[in-house]
Formats: sequence, structure tokens, C-alpha cells
Amino acid sequence: MKVLVIDDRQENIESAKKTLAGHELTLVSTTQEAFDILFAWGVRGEHDGFDVVLTDINMPLGEFSGYRDGSFVGQSGEKADTEIYWQSKKGQLDLPVGITFALAAASLGALVGICSDRNHHRDWSTALLDLIVFQWQSTRKVATFYTPSPKNWGEALRKLLREGERTDENYCEPLE
Repeated sequence: MKVLVIDDRQENIESAKKTLAGHELTLVSTTQEAFDILFAWGVRGEHDGFDVVLTDINMPLGEFSGYRDGSFVGQSGEKADTEIYWQSKKGQLDLPVGITFALAAASLGALVGICSDRNHHRDWSTALLDLIVFQWQSTRKVATFYTPSPKNWGEALRKLLREGERTDENYCEPLE
């Protein structure tokens, strides 16, 4: 199975390698890398795609500049306007970019698991995600999982693949 894992924390990337061994893995750790892969797949058709996309919800913008080839944003060569975010938190701002990655992947036909180490009862971005996911979960195309770090991607994938079985069980034990 072709699986894309998106997470900015190295311990979670290492966990993906362990818990998803045997699958054809693509691991990305930055917002720009994830954007580039999903853009190449969905817009340009330059990538064969993925069966499953597992993504973190909150990630730093890092050096994200949007489209690198000048198409759409920055057609005149200008960079995407991310400067205001950098000024507000000195480069430490995590944004819920995983929601965009999840919706893009689902629209391209992938099964999607959004794996957060933040509890939706205490984190605003994860709580907002519930508005979208409650609708998608009935289709079993998108599901959310709460998994403390290091994330147990393998358990999230097993739960996501339970075809036809609607489950509200979204807790995954952390990898030991």
C-alpha cells in the first residue's frame, strides 16, 4: 500500500518507519514538502498518488512559500505572503495545515487519517476539525485519531482500514 505520512516531529517520522514497515512509504516533515507532493499529484498529475495519507494537523510554516514555479500565487515572481505570521511568533507558529492536506488527499481518492497529539477538548484547531470530519467519517474516507507522541501510525492505519465499520474509537496508544 502506498502511504504518505506528514509530520514535523522526527520522533513521529521514526515511528512511521517502524509501525508502517512493509508499506511503500513517503515521509515528509515540512509544510512545503507536503504541499509540493500534493500539488504535483492533484494539480499537475506528476505523481501516481497514494492509497492512504496520514497527517499531523498542526505544523509550522517553516520556509513555506507556496507555489515554487510561479503558477497561481506569485505569478509575477513574488513569494506568498507569510511574513506576517513570522513576525507574530518569531517563526514558531503552528498552523492547522493538516486540514488542507487531508481535504486535498480525500478529494484525490486517498483514505485519510489525521493523527493529532492534541486533545480536541483542549485545542481549538483540533476541535474545529471535528466539524469537517464528523461528516466524512460516515464515508470511512477520513478519520481523526488522537495519539500521544510518538504517534502510533500503524494502529491509526489499521483503524482507518476497517471497511464498512463506523467507529468512534479514535484513541491510539503511543508507540513504546
